[in-house]
Amino acid sequence: MVPVTPGIYKSGYYVTLGPYNDPVVGESWYRHPLTQEISHAWTWSAMTSPQVLCRAGSSRTGCLSLYPRSTKTSVGEKRVLRAVALIVDGEICKEIDVSAKSHWSSQEPDTAFVVPRDGTLHPKRAGRTSIQCEYDGMCASADVEIGQFSKGTRAIFFQGLRTVTQLRFGSNDNLLLCNQSESVYEIDRLGRFRVVLRLPRLAPVSHGIDFIAVDSQRNLYVSSANERACLMFRPNSDGYTGSGTPLADACPGTKRGIVVDRAGVAYVAVMTGRGYGHVVRITGRSESSFKTRDEAIILAIDPEGNICLPSRQYRSIDIYSPAGDLIRSVALGIADPASDILVDSAGTAYLTMFGSGQVISIDLACANSAPVVIASGFNNPDGIAMDSQGRLYVSNFSGNTIEMIYR
Repeated sequence: MVPVTPGIYKSGYYVTLGPYNDPVVGESWYRHPLTQEISHAWTWSAMTSPQVLCRAGSSRTGCLSLYPRSTKTSVGEKRVLRAVALIVDGEICKEIDVSAKSHWSSQEPDTAFVVPRDGTLHPKRAGRTSIQCEYDGMCASADVEIGQFSKGTRAIFFQGLRTVTQLRFGSNDNLLLCNQSESVYEIDRLGRFRVVLRLPRLAPVSHGIDFIAVDSQRNLYVSSANERACLMFRPNSDGYTGSGTPLADACPGTKRGIVVDRAGVAYVAVMTGRGYGHVVRITGRSESSFKTRDEAIILAIDPEGNICLPSRQYRSIDIYSPAGDLIRSVALGIADPASDILVDSAGTAYLTMFGSGQVISIDLACANSAPVVIASGFNNPDGIAMDSQGRLYVSNFSGNTIEMIYR
Protein backbone atom coordinates (compact mmCIF):
# COMPACT_ATOMS: atom_id res chain seq x y z
CA MET A 1 0.00 0.00 0.00
CA VAL A 2 1.53 3.30 -1.12
CA PRO A 3 0.15 6.63 0.20
CA VAL A 4 -0.38 9.05 -2.66
CA THR A 5 -1.61 11.96 -0.52
CA PRO A 6 0.59 11.97 2.61
CA GLY A 7 -0.08 14.32 5.49
CA ILE A 8 -3.86 14.73 5.33
CA TYR A 9 -4.89 11.58 7.27
CA LYS A 10 -4.44 11.80 11.03
CA SER A 11 -5.32 9.58 13.95
CA GLY A 12 -8.70 10.25 15.56
CA TYR A 13 -10.57 11.32 12.42
CA TYR A 14 -13.37 9.61 10.55
CA VAL A 15 -12.73 9.01 6.84
CA THR A 16 -14.88 7.55 4.08
CA LEU A 17 -14.36 4.01 2.79
CA GLY A 18 -14.00 5.25 -0.79
CA PRO A 19 -14.20 6.37 -3.49
CA TYR A 20 -12.24 3.79 -5.44
CA ASN A 21 -10.76 4.57 -8.81
CA ASP A 22 -10.14 2.29 -11.78
CA PRO A 23 -7.71 -0.63 -11.35
CA VAL A 24 -4.12 0.57 -11.25
CA VAL A 25 -2.27 -2.76 -11.46
CA GLY A 26 -3.88 -5.83 -12.98
CA GLU A 27 -3.68 -9.45 -11.86
CA SER A 28 -0.25 -10.11 -10.35
CA TRP A 29 1.92 -12.82 -8.80
CA TYR A 30 4.98 -12.73 -6.58
CA ARG A 31 7.98 -14.94 -5.87
CA HIS A 32 8.64 -15.75 -2.21
CA PRO A 33 12.20 -14.56 -1.40
CA LEU A 34 13.05 -17.63 0.69
CA THR A 35 11.24 -20.54 -0.96
CA GLN A 36 11.18 -19.06 -4.48
CA GLU A 37 7.59 -20.31 -4.69
CA ILE A 38 5.37 -18.29 -7.04
CA SER A 39 2.01 -17.34 -5.49
CA HIS A 40 -0.98 -15.29 -6.55
CA ALA A 41 -0.83 -11.75 -5.18
CA TRP A 42 -4.11 -10.15 -6.25
CA THR A 43 -6.72 -10.18 -9.01
CA TRP A 44 -6.73 -6.41 -9.34
CA SER A 45 -5.81 -3.31 -7.41
CA ALA A 46 -7.34 0.13 -7.11
CA MET A 47 -6.47 3.54 -5.75
CA THR A 48 -8.71 5.04 -3.10
CA SER A 49 -8.99 8.66 -2.03
CA PRO A 50 -10.82 8.70 1.34
CA GLN A 51 -12.44 11.97 2.36
CA VAL A 52 -11.79 13.28 5.85
CA LEU A 53 -15.18 13.70 7.55
CA CYS A 54 -14.70 14.94 11.09
CA ARG A 55 -12.82 14.36 14.33
CA ALA A 56 -14.06 11.55 16.58
CA GLY A 57 -15.59 12.97 19.74
CA SER A 58 -18.10 11.93 22.39
CA SER A 59 -20.93 9.84 20.97
CA ARG A 60 -24.57 9.90 22.01
CA THR A 61 -27.68 7.86 21.25
CA GLY A 62 -29.78 9.61 18.63
CA CYS A 63 -32.74 7.24 18.46
CA LEU A 64 -33.76 3.63 19.08
CA SER A 65 -35.61 1.30 16.69
CA LEU A 66 -37.07 -2.17 17.20
CA TYR A 67 -37.13 -4.48 14.17
CA PRO A 68 -39.40 -5.73 12.82
CA ARG A 69 -41.99 -3.21 13.94
CA SER A 70 -44.75 -5.73 13.23
CA THR A 71 -44.61 -9.50 12.83
CA LYS A 72 -46.74 -12.65 12.84
CA THR A 73 -45.88 -16.03 14.29
CA SER A 74 -47.43 -19.15 15.80
CA VAL A 75 -47.27 -20.73 19.24
CA GLY A 76 -43.84 -22.32 19.69
CA GLU A 77 -42.26 -20.51 16.72
CA LYS A 78 -39.69 -18.10 18.06
CA ARG A 79 -38.66 -14.92 16.29
CA VAL A 80 -35.64 -12.60 16.31
CA LEU A 81 -36.28 -9.02 17.45
CA ARG A 82 -33.41 -6.55 17.10
CA ALA A 83 -33.00 -3.34 19.06
CA VAL A 84 -30.87 -0.97 16.95
CA ALA A 85 -29.55 2.31 18.30
CA LEU A 86 -28.43 5.18 16.08
CA ILE A 87 -25.21 6.48 17.62
CA VAL A 88 -24.30 10.05 16.70
CA ASP A 89 -20.73 11.30 16.87
CA GLY A 90 -20.49 14.79 15.36
CA GLU A 91 -21.48 14.41 11.71
CA ILE A 92 -21.20 10.61 11.87
CA CYS A 93 -24.16 8.29 12.47
CA LYS A 94 -23.68 4.58 13.21
CA GLU A 95 -26.23 1.82 13.71
CA ILE A 96 -25.40 -0.55 16.59
CA ASP A 97 -27.27 -3.65 17.73
CA VAL A 98 -28.08 -3.11 21.40
CA SER A 99 -30.48 -6.05 21.84
CA ALA A 100 -28.35 -7.63 24.58
CA LYS A 101 -28.04 -4.28 26.41
CA SER A 102 -31.72 -3.29 26.32
CA HIS A 103 -34.45 -3.78 28.88
CA TRP A 104 -37.38 -5.74 27.42
CA SER A 105 -41.02 -5.99 28.47
CA SER A 106 -44.30 -7.28 27.08
CA GLN A 107 -47.73 -5.71 27.30
CA GLU A 108 -49.19 -9.23 27.57
CA PRO A 109 -46.44 -11.48 28.99
CA ASP A 110 -48.80 -14.48 29.07
CA THR A 111 -49.13 -14.13 25.27
CA ALA A 112 -45.46 -13.59 24.40
CA PHE A 113 -42.25 -12.47 26.09
CA VAL A 114 -38.66 -11.69 25.08
CA VAL A 115 -35.46 -13.22 26.44
CA PRO A 116 -33.48 -10.16 27.60
CA ARG A 117 -29.99 -11.34 26.63
CA ASP A 118 -30.60 -11.74 22.88
CA GLY A 119 -34.00 -10.32 21.87
CA THR A 120 -35.62 -13.70 21.13
CA LEU A 121 -39.42 -13.55 21.06
CA HIS A 122 -41.19 -16.50 22.73
CA PRO A 123 -44.88 -16.83 21.76
CA LYS A 124 -46.99 -18.69 24.35
CA ARG A 125 -50.60 -18.48 23.16
CA ALA A 126 -52.73 -17.03 20.35
CA GLY A 127 -53.41 -13.32 20.58
CA ARG A 128 -51.76 -9.94 20.16
CA THR A 129 -49.27 -8.05 22.24
CA SER A 130 -46.82 -5.17 22.11
CA ILE A 131 -43.14 -5.65 22.92
CA GLN A 132 -41.18 -2.73 24.34
CA CYS A 133 -37.46 -2.20 24.73
CA GLU A 134 -35.55 0.57 26.52
CA TYR A 135 -31.96 1.68 26.00
CA ASP A 136 -30.13 4.78 27.17
CA GLY A 137 -33.37 6.53 28.13
CA MET A 138 -35.08 5.80 24.81
CA CYS A 139 -37.98 3.45 24.02
CA ALA A 140 -39.19 1.51 20.99
CA SER A 141 -41.98 -1.00 20.46
CA ALA A 142 -43.17 -3.71 18.05
CA ASP A 143 -46.58 -5.31 17.47
CA VAL A 144 -46.83 -9.10 17.53
CA GLU A 145 -49.73 -11.29 16.35
CA ILE A 146 -49.77 -14.99 17.26
CA GLY A 147 -52.09 -17.46 15.56
CA GLN A 148 -52.65 -19.72 12.56
CA PHE A 149 -52.47 -17.90 9.23
CA SER A 150 -54.05 -18.69 5.88
CA LYS A 151 -52.24 -19.44 2.62
CA GLY A 152 -50.81 -16.32 1.02
CA THR A 153 -50.49 -14.37 4.29
CA ARG A 154 -47.24 -12.40 4.43
CA ALA A 155 -45.28 -11.50 7.53
CA ILE A 156 -41.90 -9.91 8.21
CA PHE A 157 -39.75 -12.76 9.47
CA PHE A 158 -36.61 -10.73 10.11
CA GLN A 159 -35.39 -7.14 9.84
CA GLY A 160 -32.31 -5.23 10.85
CA LEU A 161 -29.67 -6.32 8.31
CA ARG A 162 -29.14 -4.30 5.15
CA THR A 163 -29.06 -5.61 1.55
CA VAL A 164 -29.82 -9.26 2.27
CA THR A 165 -29.28 -11.29 -0.89
CA GLN A 166 -29.46 -15.08 -0.77
CA LEU A 167 -31.27 -17.31 1.71
CA ARG A 168 -30.79 -21.06 2.16
CA PHE A 169 -32.18 -23.56 4.66
CA GLY A 170 -30.01 -26.32 6.07
CA SER A 171 -31.26 -29.82 6.82
CA ASN A 172 -31.89 -28.67 10.42
CA ASP A 173 -34.27 -25.94 9.15
CA ASN A 174 -31.91 -23.19 10.25
CA LEU A 175 -31.86 -20.27 7.82
CA LEU A 176 -28.52 -19.06 6.42
CA LEU A 177 -28.27 -15.66 4.75
CA CYS A 178 -25.71 -13.29 3.24
CA ASN A 179 -25.77 -9.57 2.48
CA GLN A 180 -22.80 -8.82 0.20
CA SER A 181 -20.52 -8.46 3.21
CA GLU A 182 -17.70 -10.71 4.38
CA SER A 183 -20.09 -12.66 6.64
CA VAL A 184 -22.73 -15.38 6.52
CA TYR A 185 -25.44 -15.24 9.19
CA GLU A 186 -27.77 -17.84 10.69
CA ILE A 187 -31.24 -17.63 12.22
CA ASP A 188 -31.90 -20.93 13.97
CA ARG A 189 -35.20 -22.47 15.03
CA LEU A 190 -34.58 -21.31 18.59
CA GLY A 191 -34.82 -17.73 17.34
CA ARG A 192 -31.11 -16.97 17.69
CA PHE A 193 -29.29 -14.73 15.24
CA ARG A 194 -25.52 -15.05 14.87
CA VAL A 195 -22.56 -14.81 12.50
CA VAL A 196 -21.46 -18.32 11.45
CA LEU A 197 -18.74 -17.32 8.96
CA ARG A 198 -16.59 -14.26 8.50
CA LEU A 199 -14.09 -14.38 5.67
CA PRO A 200 -10.58 -13.82 7.05
CA ARG A 201 -9.61 -11.57 4.16
CA LEU A 202 -11.76 -9.34 1.98
CA ALA A 203 -10.73 -6.60 -0.40
CA PRO A 204 -12.05 -3.13 0.56
CA VAL A 205 -14.95 -2.89 -1.86
CA SER A 206 -18.69 -2.58 -1.40
CA HIS A 207 -19.59 -6.23 -1.85
CA GLY A 208 -18.47 -9.63 -0.62
CA ILE A 209 -20.43 -12.88 -0.40
CA ASP A 210 -23.22 -12.94 -2.99
CA PHE A 211 -24.32 -16.59 -3.12
CA ILE A 212 -24.46 -19.43 -0.61
CA ALA A 213 -25.47 -23.09 -0.41
CA VAL A 214 -25.45 -25.73 2.32
CA ASP A 215 -25.48 -29.52 1.93
CA SER A 216 -26.91 -32.28 4.13
CA GLN A 217 -23.62 -32.53 6.04
CA ARG A 218 -23.85 -28.81 6.87
CA ASN A 219 -20.89 -27.96 4.64
CA LEU A 220 -21.21 -24.32 3.58
CA TYR A 221 -20.46 -23.06 0.06
CA VAL A 222 -19.99 -19.35 -0.68
CA SER A 223 -19.10 -17.36 -3.77
CA SER A 224 -17.84 -13.81 -3.98
CA ALA A 225 -17.87 -11.69 -7.13
CA ASN A 226 -15.12 -9.61 -5.56
CA GLU A 227 -12.79 -12.60 -5.20
CA ARG A 228 -14.19 -14.36 -8.32
CA ALA A 229 -14.03 -17.49 -6.16
CA CYS A 230 -16.14 -20.28 -4.71
CA LEU A 231 -15.14 -21.68 -1.33
CA MET A 232 -16.36 -24.64 0.75
CA PHE A 233 -16.21 -24.61 4.56
CA ARG A 234 -16.72 -27.56 6.92
CA PRO A 235 -18.71 -26.97 10.12
CA ASN A 236 -17.38 -26.87 13.66
CA SER A 237 -18.85 -26.00 17.04
CA ASP A 238 -18.56 -22.26 16.38
CA GLY A 239 -19.95 -22.28 12.85
CA TYR A 240 -17.33 -22.14 10.11
CA THR A 241 -13.72 -21.01 10.28
CA GLY A 242 -10.56 -21.08 8.19
CA SER A 243 -9.91 -19.91 4.66
CA GLY A 244 -12.09 -22.55 2.97
CA THR A 245 -11.42 -25.02 0.15
CA PRO A 246 -11.36 -23.37 -3.30
CA LEU A 247 -13.73 -24.89 -5.86
CA ALA A 248 -14.14 -24.52 -9.64
CA ASP A 249 -10.77 -22.79 -9.94
CA ALA A 250 -10.02 -24.39 -13.29
CA CYS A 251 -13.04 -22.76 -14.92
CA PRO A 252 -12.34 -19.07 -15.73
CA GLY A 253 -15.01 -16.52 -14.95
CA THR A 254 -16.99 -15.14 -12.01
CA LYS A 255 -18.40 -17.79 -9.69
CA ARG A 256 -22.08 -17.11 -9.00
CA GLY A 257 -24.92 -19.37 -7.83
CA ILE A 258 -24.32 -22.68 -6.06
CA VAL A 259 -26.61 -25.65 -5.51
CA VAL A 260 -25.99 -29.08 -3.94
CA ASP A 261 -28.05 -32.18 -4.69
CA ARG A 262 -29.11 -34.87 -2.22
CA ALA A 263 -26.03 -36.96 -3.03
CA GLY A 264 -23.72 -34.09 -2.12
CA VAL A 265 -22.78 -33.19 -5.69
CA ALA A 266 -22.26 -29.42 -5.98
CA TYR A 267 -22.94 -27.33 -9.07
CA VAL A 268 -21.44 -23.85 -9.48
CA ALA A 269 -22.65 -21.33 -12.07
CA VAL A 270 -19.82 -19.46 -13.78
CA MET A 271 -20.48 -16.17 -15.57
CA THR A 272 -18.09 -15.43 -18.44
CA GLY A 273 -19.37 -12.05 -19.67
CA ARG A 274 -19.39 -13.42 -23.24
CA GLY A 275 -23.05 -14.34 -23.67
CA TYR A 276 -22.64 -17.92 -22.50
CA GLY A 277 -21.71 -19.55 -19.21
CA HIS A 278 -20.47 -22.72 -17.59
CA VAL A 279 -21.72 -25.00 -14.84
CA VAL A 280 -19.03 -26.80 -12.85
CA ARG A 281 -20.00 -30.19 -11.38
CA ILE A 282 -18.06 -31.10 -8.23
CA THR A 283 -18.07 -34.65 -6.86
CA GLY A 284 -15.58 -35.00 -4.03
CA ARG A 285 -12.25 -33.92 -5.52
CA SER A 286 -13.36 -34.46 -9.10
CA GLU A 287 -14.59 -31.54 -11.22
CA SER A 288 -16.10 -31.34 -14.69
CA SER A 289 -18.02 -28.61 -16.49
CA PHE A 290 -20.44 -27.97 -19.33
CA LYS A 291 -21.29 -24.91 -21.39
CA THR A 292 -24.67 -23.15 -21.16
CA ARG A 293 -26.31 -21.23 -23.99
CA ASP A 294 -26.74 -18.09 -21.86
CA GLU A 295 -24.81 -16.60 -18.95
CA ALA A 296 -24.97 -18.92 -15.91
CA ILE A 297 -25.83 -16.88 -12.82
CA ILE A 298 -28.45 -18.65 -10.68
CA LEU A 299 -29.47 -22.29 -10.68
CA ALA A 300 -31.57 -24.91 -8.91
CA ILE A 301 -32.08 -28.69 -9.02
CA ASP A 302 -35.41 -30.29 -9.94
CA PRO A 303 -36.77 -33.56 -8.41
CA GLU A 304 -35.07 -35.61 -11.16
CA GLY A 305 -31.67 -34.10 -10.39
CA ASN A 306 -31.56 -31.88 -13.47
CA ILE A 307 -30.09 -28.38 -13.34
CA CYS A 308 -32.46 -25.46 -13.95
CA LEU A 309 -31.01 -22.13 -15.12
CA PRO A 310 -33.11 -19.05 -15.88
CA SER A 311 -32.07 -17.44 -19.17
CA ARG A 312 -32.51 -13.70 -19.58
CA GLN A 313 -31.64 -13.80 -23.28
CA TYR A 314 -34.21 -16.48 -24.15
CA ARG A 315 -36.73 -15.52 -21.41
CA SER A 316 -36.94 -19.10 -20.26
CA ILE A 317 -35.79 -21.68 -17.73
CA ASP A 318 -33.27 -23.98 -19.41
CA ILE A 319 -33.14 -27.49 -17.95
CA TYR A 320 -29.88 -29.41 -18.33
CA SER A 321 -29.02 -32.98 -17.41
CA PRO A 322 -26.17 -33.45 -14.88
CA ALA A 323 -23.99 -34.32 -17.88
CA GLY A 324 -24.75 -30.97 -19.51
CA ASP A 325 -27.31 -31.88 -22.18
CA LEU A 326 -30.05 -29.29 -22.72
CA ILE A 327 -33.17 -31.39 -22.12
CA ARG A 328 -35.84 -28.73 -22.63
CA SER A 329 -36.57 -25.06 -22.20
CA VAL A 330 -39.63 -23.77 -20.32
CA ALA A 331 -40.80 -20.39 -21.61
CA LEU A 332 -41.26 -17.57 -19.11
CA GLY A 333 -41.87 -14.73 -21.56
CA ILE A 334 -40.71 -12.17 -18.99
CA ALA A 335 -38.02 -9.61 -19.77
CA ASP A 336 -37.27 -8.90 -16.11
CA PRO A 337 -34.32 -11.12 -15.10
CA ALA A 338 -34.77 -13.48 -12.15
CA SER A 339 -32.52 -12.89 -9.16
CA ASP A 340 -32.99 -16.33 -7.57
CA ILE A 341 -34.73 -19.65 -8.19
CA LEU A 342 -35.81 -22.70 -6.21
CA VAL A 343 -37.61 -25.84 -7.34
CA ASP A 344 -39.76 -27.77 -4.85
CA SER A 345 -40.32 -31.53 -4.61
CA ALA A 346 -43.36 -31.30 -6.94
CA GLY A 347 -41.33 -29.70 -9.74
CA THR A 348 -42.71 -26.18 -9.31
CA ALA A 349 -40.15 -23.39 -9.77
CA TYR A 350 -40.31 -20.19 -7.73
CA LEU A 351 -38.43 -17.13 -8.94
CA THR A 352 -37.82 -13.65 -7.54
CA MET A 353 -38.03 -10.89 -10.15
CA PHE A 354 -35.74 -8.11 -8.97
CA GLY A 355 -37.00 -5.27 -11.17
CA SER A 356 -40.77 -5.84 -11.01
CA GLY A 357 -40.85 -6.67 -7.29
CA GLN A 358 -42.71 -9.94 -7.88
CA VAL A 359 -42.40 -13.57 -6.88
CA ILE A 360 -43.65 -15.96 -9.56
CA SER A 361 -44.13 -19.72 -9.86
CA ILE A 362 -44.27 -22.02 -12.87
CA ASP A 363 -44.83 -25.77 -13.24
CA LEU A 364 -41.75 -27.15 -14.98
CA ALA A 365 -43.41 -30.49 -15.71
CA CYS A 366 -46.26 -28.99 -17.74
CA ALA A 367 -45.44 -28.17 -21.36
CA ASN A 368 -48.04 -25.37 -21.57
CA SER A 369 -47.45 -23.93 -18.11
CA ALA A 370 -47.52 -20.15 -17.68
CA PRO A 371 -45.95 -18.13 -14.85
CA VAL A 372 -48.23 -17.12 -11.97
CA VAL A 373 -47.59 -14.13 -9.70
CA ILE A 374 -47.88 -15.33 -6.11
CA ALA A 375 -46.65 -12.14 -4.38
CA SER A 376 -45.80 -8.59 -5.42
CA GLY A 377 -44.92 -5.19 -4.02
CA PHE A 378 -41.40 -6.06 -2.88
CA ASN A 379 -38.55 -3.55 -3.01
CA ASN A 380 -36.28 -5.63 -5.25
CA PRO A 381 -36.81 -9.22 -4.07
CA ASP A 382 -33.53 -11.13 -4.24
CA GLY A 383 -33.13 -14.48 -2.48
CA ILE A 384 -35.82 -17.12 -2.02
CA ALA A 385 -35.93 -20.25 0.16
CA MET A 386 -38.47 -22.79 1.41
CA ASP A 387 -38.60 -24.34 4.88
CA SER A 388 -39.66 -27.88 5.79
CA GLN A 389 -43.29 -26.76 6.06
CA GLY A 390 -43.34 -25.41 2.50
CA ARG A 391 -43.39 -21.73 3.50
CA LEU A 392 -41.50 -19.30 1.30
CA TYR A 393 -38.95 -16.78 2.55
CA VAL A 394 -37.99 -13.81 0.37
CA SER A 395 -35.17 -11.33 1.00
CA ASN A 396 -36.35 -7.80 0.24
CA PHE A 397 -33.02 -6.35 -0.89
CA SER A 398 -33.89 -2.64 -0.84
CA GLY A 399 -36.40 -3.01 2.00
CA ASN A 400 -33.86 -4.64 4.35
CA THR A 401 -36.34 -7.35 5.40
CA ILE A 402 -36.95 -11.06 5.03
CA GLU A 403 -40.63 -11.78 4.44
CA MET A 404 -42.35 -15.10 4.96
CA ILE A 405 -45.23 -16.22 2.76
CA TYR A 406 -47.52 -18.81 4.34
CA ARG A 407 -48.32 -21.74 2.03
